[in-house]
Amino acid sequence: MSRMRVRSGHLALLLAGLAVFIAAGGPAYAAKVISGKSIKAKSIGNKQLATGAVSLAKLSADAKAGLLVGGAAGAAGAQGAAGAQGAAGTTGAMKIVDAQDRRIGTYGGLYANDLLVTLDSGAQLIYDANPANGGPLNIVPGPLYYKAMNCVGQAYVTGGGPPPSIGVILESTPIPGNTVYLAQPGTPLSFSSLSHKTSASCVNAPVSATLSLKAQPAGTVPTVEKPLFLEPQG
Repeated sequence: MSRMRVRSGHLALLLAGLAVFIAAGGPAYAAKVISGKSIKAKSIGNKQLATGAVSLAKLSADAKAGLLVGGAAGAAGAQGAAGAQGAAGTTGAMKIVDAQDRRIGTYGGLYANDLLVTLDSGAQLIYDANPANGGPLNIVPGPLYYKAMNCVGQAYVTGGGPPPSIGVILESTPIPGNTVYLAQPGTPLSFSSLSHKTSASCVNAPVSATLSLKAQPAGTVPTVEKPLFLEPQG
């Protein structure tokens, strides 16, 4: 009989405890009763945590700092293709002045050891070192060719010789004030001209104009007193 009373006492105690648990709110009560001290260390793993249960706000400062540590640097990327070459810079032009400090033009280089002076019009004149010769050398004396009679309309000069940038002067011995003509870029033409112009006059006669370029007036022969000097463009 005593043994039966013992078992009945245990059952009664269990039922009484269950009633208290339910009356206290069940799981809510368990949450109050269970503390961190009663949980065995390392007993809760990923399976016990619901998705999103641990937010960034719940992490400690040390844990947050650990998340900000950067990883090792990655390998360097392949070198890119070379960029396009930049445009060439301009070089400082040198001006040409005469013995009276008059500006004649800019330095255009040398032509057979003689000085090339580029006028503001773009036409180039050739000057030697002879102080007695004040005018430019005339290596393209013309004539000018025309497709019409009486030397009217578009003028042409024969190409194929000196550079087309060399000014054309009809006078064999140029003097200041003579007109300078300049060949224009384009495709050379060969035709039979009906008239042509020299330093003396206009001649109405058929003449063959071979590999000719259009020509336009490009200023006049400047007054020059030698020697000529090279100075920085100011």
